Amino acid sequence: MKKGLIITLGEQPFNSLQWAQQDQNYLPRLKNYLQLNYPDYTWESQPFYKLQASDDFEAVAVTPIAQLHLRKVQAWFPDIRLISVPQEDFMRMMAAKGAVMGCTTGYVLNDAPVMISQKQLAQLGEFSADALRMLMRDQPTIYWNVVPFAELKELLTQKQKNITVALTPRAYSYNKYLAINFPEVKIIKVTPEAFEKKSYQTEWSLLGIGAATWFILLLLVLFR
Repeated sequence: MKKGLIITLGEQPFNSLQWAQQDQNYLPRLKNYLQLNYPDYTWESQPFYKLQASDDFEAVAVTPIAQLHLRKVQAWFPDIRLISVPQEDFMRMMAAKGAVMGCTTGYVLNDAPVMISQKQLAQLGEFSADALRMLMRDQPTIYWNVVPFAELKELLTQKQKNITVALTPRAYSYNKYLAINFPEVKIIKVTPEAFEKKSYQTEWSLLGIGAATWFILLLLVLFR
């Protein structure tokens, strides 16, 4: 599989004033984003000062951090693919210091079986980063990581207890295999359509609350 590069800060100050300069503040969600949107690459994180011209990276995630070193990266790897990560999306990946405290582990599997056709893939649809954010919203006690199937098997072999695996439509066919080989793991199926329906209902609920609040305030003004 092709290798993708995530340029990190590398330095990890642990005082509260410089918490925003720690890679762990954004890196897990950035990897999830890239794994969902660019699954053809194996994404590796590395600080710029450890890069060598002999490295065989074929793509680089262009984040605000990578922008500082982009010219040198292109000079070392002239044919490297630049994958832009919009600043708005990058900012959404920032996690608070205590975001993982009290959470159990969850893995999102978005891999399709090798034998599946492109036509079948198109019919199954995409599980986007927005759908992942909605999953995180609906399951706030689980810290989610998007992983490929090979890595998932290794992780579950090491530990099954208190682990949840979310299968996207592309990965539904792995349900039986996982249930037989890892019986302690909780398996759930997720669909983008279900999240969209919930989001639509939430929007209407908020509109209803806003309208009711406005009406009450109007009555208070009129009958004051």
